[in-house]
Amino acid sequence: MRFGKVLVGLGYLTPRDLWSGVKTQVEHIVRSLFAYTSGWIYFWEGEIEPDNVVRLSLPTHRLIGELAAPLVHWMVRKPLRAAEPNY
Repeated sequence: MRFGKVLVGLGYLTPRDLWSGVKTQVEHIVRSLFAYTSGWIYFWEGEIEPDNVVRLSLPTHRLIGELAAPLVHWMVRKPLRAAEPNY
């Protein structure tokens, strides 16, 4: 049984509190991806196991757009410098 479901079942959280916490956690994870300057990504084929999936109706395209916009703005505005000659 999932930990959040147990907390709701025991009355420590309301379903709304759980949803809010999961949503915030996902947003933090997506935001953290933009802090990486290098790394690896893996793709795999196969069916998704329903027990390991939480479906959220988050506007991820909007979140990613909000996070990417400052990076694109910085990349466009930052002047390119010519390499300094080493004498």
